[in-house]
Amino acid sequence: MTAPRELSLKEGKMIQKPVRELEAFRGQRVFHENVKISQETSLEGVSGRVLDMTVRLKVDGNFRSFSMKTAQDAEHYTLVSYDPEKEILSLDRSHSGLQYDLIHTREISVKPVDGEITLRCLMDRFSLEIFINDGSQTATLTVYTPQSAEEISFAAEGEAEITVEKYALSF
Repeated sequence: MTAPRELSLKEGKMIQKPVRELEAFRGQRVFHENVKISQETSLEGVSGRVLDMTVRLKVDGNFRSFSMKTAQDAEHYTLVSYDPEKEILSLDRSHSGLQYDLIHTREISVKPVDGEITLRCLMDRFSLEIFINDGSQTATLTVYTPQSAEEISFAAEGEAEITVEKYALSF
């Protein structure tokens, strides 16, 4: 099950974006611009399990890895990380609570566009959908963490700069 998508062609490539109608379900906006991240950090107002969040990661040579934990509590989380040298986005559910699932990790080759990686994340209790670089690539994950696991945190090896725009969604 995925969010309804608008499909289009751009330079011969299929682009997938969430339908614009989802914006009608957005709650209050939380916005953090040009935040420097090194150690694991939570941003005020950035949490939840039903949300629409865009993370813009500046890829400038100042960090060796960047990570974002979603659906997080003291024991569980789903990890999204980026290695700028290898240009690999990794998705890791090995700490998300369901240990007998066969596939816990996935890697996607992602090149920066205009010096940044854009991740639009839609979460809906048991799923995480990521629209990479304005829909040029997508990933969908089932998330098994307890519903009370609502924290989101960011970290980097080195110093990464991110901009985060988050909306709670209500259906």
